[in-house]
Amino acid sequence: NRDARWLLAKTSLELGEWQKAERDALLAMGLGIPRAEALPVLARALLQQGNTDRLLTETSTLPNDASKSTQATMLSLRGAALLLKSDANEARIQFERAEGLDPDNPDVLLGMAQLHVLRADFEPARTLLEKALAQTPDLADGWSLLGDLELEQGNFEAAENAYDKAISARTY
Repeated sequence: NRDARWLLAKTSLELGEWQKAERDALLAMGLGIPRAEALPVLARALLQQGNTDRLLTETSTLPNDASKSTQATMLSLRGAALLLKSDANEARIQFERAEGLDPDNPDVLLGMAQLHVLRADFEPARTLLEKALAQTPDLADGWSLLGDLELEQGNFEAAENAYDKAISARTY
């Protein structure tokens, strides 16, 4: 049943079972879950597995019926994959496209913050992270990046606090 398969995909993603999330997202799409709805789950599962090339292939064409927020999320996941491939310039293009669609999207804010951290431009990164975390307090990757930023600046207590929050926010 497509709804059961879709629920399994989302639950597997939340539990950190990336391969199961990938498999079930693909099966759910095959059973009729709209691509615009399932693609973010599939892309997150692929990203977590480090399967950047496949993520970039699967998201090379965004669904026409996807909302601006979903499109921004997808572009941000593409940007994250490109960062993993050490292509910061192309990643920046993806994040900027995403920002144009939905500037308050937590994935967009996190991606833009990552770009600033890579350039050791910490204050704009901190501002973006604070905005993302104010909207989405359980954004584990945001807390983790804030911990990295604090550590880089020698703020060890603040880094430990941010890492603690990242661990608490993780569901897996």
